[in-house]
Amino acid sequence: MLWTYVTADIVTVIAQLAGTALTITFGKLVEIGVKTTTAGLWVQLGFFLSFIALLVIFGFHESRNGGYSVAQGFRSIYRVAEFTAGASSALGQSEVAFYLLDCIPNLLAAGVFLLIWPPACLDQDNGQMELGAVKA
Repeated sequence: MLWTYVTADIVTVIAQLAGTALTITFGKLVEIGVKTTTAGLWVQLGFFLSFIALLVIFGFHESRNGGYSVAQGFRSIYRVAEFTAGASSALGQSEVAFYLLDCIPNLLAAGVFLLIWPPACLDQDNGQMELGAVKA
């Protein structure tokens, strides 16, 4: 299942990059680029929300990094709303919204990875996550 989410993330990021590249061209490709980027953002948000739903369904209670997932969820929703509304919208022009909903979640993510290095949580014998193995 991990590879499904990794592949989905890679494909959606590539779609967003391709769409963004098309938006700097002229003519009909700009509209196609906007739609491609928007679709990539929506699909990425869908996979992220399904991943979080699976974590909740299977009883994974994120005591140490629950804030990270919530923050990244808000960031994903903000990015979809910002791009869908357009760069000239109030949301697209708001620096406060950008810093609160985009920069801070990324700083939180970087902080989590500085405190808890993900490979340190892996059981080396079978490659499975051992969530209680590392004390922060």
